[in-house]
Amino acid sequence: MGKFLAVASFYNNTEEYIQQTFDNILNQTHKDWLLIVGDDFSEDEEFRRKLKAKVEALNDKRVLYYPTQFKRELYLYQNTFQHLEYDYYFDLDVDDILDPNLFTLYDKHFNDLPNVYSIFSDYVQRNVEGDLEQWSAVQPKKDYEKEWEFRHNADFWEIYQKRASQKMFGHARCMRRPDVKSLPILESCKTSTDTYFLFYNLTRGTHLNIPRSLYTYIRRPGSDSGKMTTEEHEKFNLNASQFMGEGNPDGWLWGAESVYQDVWNITTAISTTEWLDLVEEFSIISKELTDKQKDKIKGLYPDKKITFNKPHRNSIIAWDQTLVESELLESFKACKKLSCMAFNNDYDDKANEESFKQFNEQLVNEIKPYLPEHVSYIFFRQVRFTVNDGISELKKTGPDLSEINFYWRSGPELRCGHVPEGKWEAQFWQGGKLRWSPAIVTGFWARYSEDWFQEWECRIVNLNTGQVLKVIKPDTKVLGIQIDSGSLGDTLSWMGQIEELTQQRDYDKILVRCSKPWLFDHKYYELLNIHFVTWDSKWTNNWQQLGVYQEEDAVSPKHKHKRDWRTIPLGAIAADQLGIRYVERKPRLAPGFYQNNPNVNGPAICIATNSTAQAKYWNRPGGWQDVVNNLNDRDIKVYYVSKEDTDLIGVTKISDLTEVAQTMRAAGKFIGISSGLSWLAWALDIEVCMISGFTWEFVEFDCAVRIINHRVCSGCWTWSRFDRGDWNWCPQNKGTARQFECTKTISSEYVLQELETAGWFNI
Repeated sequence: MGKFLAVASFYNNTEEYIQQTFDNILNQTHKDWLLIVGDDFSEDEEFRRKLKAKVEALNDKRVLYYPTQFKRELYLYQNTFQHLEYDYYFDLDVDDILDPNLFTLYDKHFNDLPNVYSIFSDYVQRNVEGDLEQWSAVQPKKDYEKEWEFRHNADFWEIYQKRASQKMFGHARCMRRPDVKSLPILESCKTSTDTYFLFYNLTRGTHLNIPRSLYTYIRRPGSDSGKMTTEEHEKFNLNASQFMGEGNPDGWLWGAESVYQDVWNITTAISTTEWLDLVEEFSIISKELTDKQKDKIKGLYPDKKITFNKPHRNSIIAWDQTLVESELLESFKACKKLSCMAFNNDYDDKANEESFKQFNEQLVNEIKPYLPEHVSYIFFRQVRFTVNDGISELKKTGPDLSEINFYWRSGPELRCGHVPEGKWEAQFWQGGKLRWSPAIVTGFWARYSEDWFQEWECRIVNLNTGQVLKVIKPDTKVLGIQIDSGSLGDTLSWMGQIEELTQQRDYDKILVRCSKPWLFDHKYYELLNIHFVTWDSKWTNNWQQLGVYQEEDAVSPKHKHKRDWRTIPLGAIAADQLGIRYVERKPRLAPGFYQNNPNVNGPAICIATNSTAQAKYWNRPGGWQDVVNNLNDRDIKVYYVSKEDTDLIGVTKISDLTEVAQTMRAAGKFIGISSGLSWLAWALDIEVCMISGFTWEFVEFDCAVRIINHRVCSGCWTWSRFDRGDWNWCPQNKGTARQFECTKTISSEYVLQELETAGWFNI
């Protein structure tokens, strides 16, 4: 057996990926490996400490923490680890998922094929919500030259952009140990460095694709690889060019082993079967295969029992025209799980999107008589058909499962009334992955604790037969949303996200209950099918809570928040819980808020100085009075808009919230701190100057003027646990001369200078 060295570099990943990375390796059936992890200078300064602590807590001598000295060290300098004993190098992306059999299969092929220096595999691509985007099957060796030519014509790119193309290289790239101390990098490039190692190994020997999906690639919007500029692409090509041409006169692209070339259609049909992980055995239906070919296929799936050309409830078909006359075709109708893949390998002038469309339509008509209730998935030169577990037939004749219901209640929730006699299991599926499978009986109740909105389904399985007899999804066409916070800022920010929800997903009706419904324009929101209801009104069966949640041992409990809520904008907290992409959006307020206060004549600026903790204040002695005096000297009237009293001289106090909003509208400018009244000014679409050291800029909204001193201790909201019960909370400097230095060090002169630069005095 060979030893694997897996290297994982973290950058701006959340804590959840640390455990996922460990699990990817710890769960491998092949146990001879080393795992090195390091942080690539993440913006969260605490992350490096957390990562190191996780390694220490694991207490496994095979897992090592690497203290990086400079940016991208673990990406660019894999040869750093030549002092370690290992045979194969594996570059591990921390947000992706490995099949537990990957190292076992790679080790076997490296041992059996000494000329192979690089191995990769087919893979599945999903988005961050877990939705399937594509299966990626790698082309066999015999097609490379024609494939390369084909991929450089215009028709191909139209197809490729729809993310439905076969690949020339797979994922989960693994290489034999480098035999050089350093790999030459001509130009520093931000991504795809594993590909340089792949190209380098192609100059040493051949490469092999394992035609099994052993890797799940999670496509993240905004990832490093998705941000390459034209210049960076040129740098990448320059680095790669070293391993082509003179470096490999035989041609780098054709150095592939053809181990699976003769069974590629069959292995692809298997690897693109979405229910494969649900079964332990299945049958392959194809043309006659030799014993050697059967052994090849079985060797790819040591964890499965495979039969060939025999009726089976779980069947996979590699469609061939000769199958039309097969006696097995009639038996397809009785299959509970069936997947059929057909192939079109044209490379001539007709190999374009239109010809594939025609091919697929013809194939559908041929297969319909045998798979009348199929669903299809178009995959470039291939089309796959699936029978949906025979569920429609069983609904008519099967047991009564009508009292088993699946809801969304800030997490997937199962409620069982009557459950028939026998052994039953409820499978909680999310993003094509089985997350939980409790046994169920009459009266059973269960909930999976991940409280942010995701697409879930529940499959009810008869354990005696293994059949899936019911598939249920929460009916969220009518969705309730409950804002648990009574804070003015939270309510305003999160209502904007509820409105954004209607832009990103389709609902018949959204019901909202909150502590301040009078803030909003109910008629406007009813046009969007958003309705405000009272707390004692009848509530919907499916609902989502919005809030900031803490627990005794966790500032941001992982079952409550998708990400640490301290490290993202306030509005993004709600966006995460609603399962949408965060877009800063202002809510529509009640019409009365948009009227101008008629008593405001001439130049005016509103201010608000109070909040719920001293850390939120502008703590510069005399700072506010200096600003007020300066504004008065400029004949700018200052309105103090807050319910709290003030000892400021030269201000006019307004306390009623509606009048406050109208005064803000008339003045057009507001100076405040990180508090609810700043959020009100933002919602009213007036210019805001925010003075805050308690929070960093990203926490709130895009301000006209944002004043913060980054040269002193600041941003404690993001990196510490806020104690609401401690008025003088200052996590690092409490009781010292540096207490509240984040705002004490902001002078009134600096504030006025920033306002002048922003043109605030040209009223």
